[in-house]
Amino acid sequence: MKGLKQFQEDCKKAHPYEHSGIIFLDKNDQWNVVSVITHPKDWDGDGYPEGFEPNKTDWYRKKREILKNGGVPIGVIHSHPVLDEVKEAPIEYKFTTVKESSHPSEMDLKLQRKFKHLVRGIVVCDKTRIFKTRFHDVRDKTVKPNTCPLCGARLK
Repeated sequence: MKGLKQFQEDCKKAHPYEHSGIIFLDKNDQWNVVSVITHPKDWDGDGYPEGFEPNKTDWYRKKREILKNGGVPIGVIHSHPVLDEVKEAPIEYKFTTVKESSHPSEMDLKLQRKFKHLVRGIVVCDKTRIFKTRFHDVRDKTVKPNTCPLCGARLK
């Protein structure tokens, strides 16, 4: 998948915060990923950013570029940082296993439905390692890259 390795590197650099990007099909129906400037977001006001917000200007610029080049956005990818070494992080934001952190949160699924993304990706990482990269649909069913997110058929 074009752009995935660079996206994973961007996720490690963003640690302990989340990073995000756009998943799209190029004109050859191959999956691609492009990073978007991402800001930490404290959704519940407890002083710790448990989420993220893409920079809207960068988001729309990248989306226009994808469409201009014949691509079709199909979803979002973001990181789930492993926070064991971040002592000040509230316990509810510390994942107990890599497997657990490779699944979407309730907020992830809510936003996926709201924005009608066919697929979402999760990169589980710390500052130096990528533990797992997983793609899923709105039911949290794993979707393989370069397959149709609706029927699972292999693309070209």
